[in-house]
Amino acid sequence: MDGRPLLWRRWAGRYETARHPRVVLAVVAVVMYLPALFLPLMVDDYRALRQFREYRAGKIAKLDLYAFAREPEQIRSERDAGYFPWWVSEDLRFRYFRPVSEASLYLDYLAFGDRPIGYRIDSIAWYVAGVWLALAFFRRLGSERLARWAALMYAVAGCHVIPVVFASARCDLISIVFVLASMVLLADFVRGGGAGRLVASLVAFLISLGAKEASVAVCVMPGLLYWALRERATDAVSLKRRVAGSLAAFVLIGAAFLAFAAAMKSGSNAQIMLDPLRATGDYLARAPERIVLMLSAWALQFNPMLFCQRVRFYGFMHAFAAMGLVVILVALAAIWRNRRDRSLLVMTVWSLMFLPILACTPPEDRVIGLPSIGLAYLSAYWLTSRVDGRLRWLPAWLYVAIPFVYVATTFFFLFAFERKEERQLRAAISSFGREVRPTDWVFFVNAPQLLDVLWTQDRLDAMTGGRKLNVAVLHDAGAAEIEAVGARKLAVRSTGESFLSSFGGLVGRSRTAPARMGQPVSIKEYGVELTRVENGEIKEMLIEFAQPLTSDGYRFLELDSLGDARVISPIEFAPGANHIHPKK
Repeated sequence: MDGRPLLWRRWAGRYETARHPRVVLAVVAVVMYLPALFLPLMVDDYRALRQFREYRAGKIAKLDLYAFAREPEQIRSERDAGYFPWWVSEDLRFRYFRPVSEASLYLDYLAFGDRPIGYRIDSIAWYVAGVWLALAFFRRLGSERLARWAALMYAVAGCHVIPVVFASARCDLISIVFVLASMVLLADFVRGGGAGRLVASLVAFLISLGAKEASVAVCVMPGLLYWALRERATDAVSLKRRVAGSLAAFVLIGAAFLAFAAAMKSGSNAQIMLDPLRATGDYLARAPERIVLMLSAWALQFNPMLFCQRVRFYGFMHAFAAMGLVVILVALAAIWRNRRDRSLLVMTVWSLMFLPILACTPPEDRVIGLPSIGLAYLSAYWLTSRVDGRLRWLPAWLYVAIPFVYVATTFFFLFAFERKEERQLRAAISSFGREVRPTDWVFFVNAPQLLDVLWTQDRLDAMTGGRKLNVAVLHDAGAAEIEAVGARKLAVRSTGESFLSSFGGLVGRSRTAPARMGQPVSIKEYGVELTRVENGEIKEMLIEFAQPLTSDGYRFLELDSLGDARVISPIEFAPGANHIHPKK
């Protein structure tokens, strides 16, 4: 950081010469994520706790933590129970084979129950292990100085916040640990041989596949490591033989896993997801921008997932992608100018090779955990590339300093959003003015934010210690026009954005079940019929309830973005009233 404060240069020099850099990295990671110990459970974690309880009680045969939507009967059952909103299609498929991650979380449940701190301590331990293995892997590719800075950038990267904080997202941490363990062992095998190293590397690769399917991309790494390390080899013939054997073994395992995943029907047909095999045209049209957005999340230190929440934010998403593309092209040009350093090209390929798979999911910084290993190496190369040995100030700010602010800000908003959901649900409980009953229902008449529609019933059950009250979200839009058209019916009309066009709406709709007029959906307490659909966009619907709108067992609540919930009297739905909710 030429010309910057002396304190920084002293700290950087001490880190570069520290006798135990792993201790420094561990301290940085632990201090950075200490606030996570005090955060509540979040989103999918509530659903996971329900699965744990039912599995331990023998009510379900499999955990299915990552198999949210498996078959029509299961979807109907969870929809009737209130766990899924009414718009989740019966033909929706959302299932992934991740037994290693499931086992890790279930062991935590047996040890810690529903106490978040235990899960977070375990996740931080996994994270520190990943940071140490990243340092070991970087050392096998580049200089000690470059490896240390790459490991530090990886340790503080903001894209790891969600996997550390969300227990259910630990699959990313575990896959990274075993991918890196596999690569360290593989690099040692490629350089020096040893059948034990190869076997251990293959076993680690298999475990990583059981943690998250994106790990399959590393099956090509033996070839890349050969290209990076061949100039250091003393016996070229033996080196080629080792690489050929290891490459064949890795590719065979990868191909077998893909065949197994296809037979298991692993993947998703949700509208928000991409499918390169069953919807190739859609994948080819949308995946490139998603890949650019994921790389931009690292380059510009911003989570593009924020742009995916509502259609009205898509313009900002496209602009962000355009800015990111410029930065990416400049970075690629710089890498090409330094192409004589083979490790640089290998880690460029590493940064890119996972993205065709990861592009099947919405663009989010959380999913670039595996690519971030290569991106940290490239960023550290930029940081340390001055010929006079000084550090460049811009990458230091972008990838060492700013991530601390990024992580702290993410902690703040995660805590605020979860507390917002709790305030809304407490307002729902208190709205009855009496002891709530299992037959009571609360209906949210709008959903300003994504968390308003995700696992709301599970969150409420966790708060009340069981099913003491039912909650349902009528639609996914932030506002709507609602009018009573009978004693038990509400006509709901869009006021701008179409219904089920937000992230929360698209994630529950399958590509094979487009919205159609008159398409009825019956839930235990109410039914929904689409009454106006234009070019596939839902504009109006009719909701019929089992009881009159004025029933003492019903409460209608209007939400705002800050967590306040206002009880709506059915009178406000009467003809002639202001039917826009929330009120302006």
